[in-house]
Amino acid sequence: MYQELYHQGRPLNITHGLDGHTSPIVIDRHNIMETVTEEILPQLNLRFPLSVLFYGENVIDEGGSRREFFRITLRAIRQELFANGQVTNNPVCLKDERYYVAGIVIGTINYIVTCNCVND
Repeated sequence: MYQELYHQGRPLNITHGLDGHTSPIVIDRHNIMETVTEEILPQLNLRFPLSVLFYGENVIDEGGSRREFFRITLRAIRQELFANGQVTNNPVCLKDERYYVAGIVIGTINYIVTCNCVND
């Protein structure tokens, strides 16, 4: 029920094809935070699941590249925005809205986990 109320587009658990609307993003593995910021900020509706492509890779996102995206993005957030378990005060990251984007990414992960775990 939770997913029916708050989720739009293609189902998060892909079992019957790739039909349904997604929010496509293209990410550079070598410049994660910059491309995540460029791709996430213009998204109008993050209730659609992300469809992730990486520069130079020719794959269809059936969920694996989305999981890989979240894994490497969380690592980049931890390395760039945190030090010794504390949020840093990096002026470049503040200017580039990277803390805001990190919140969106972490919130999206929590949303996916909630949709997959909450029983009716």
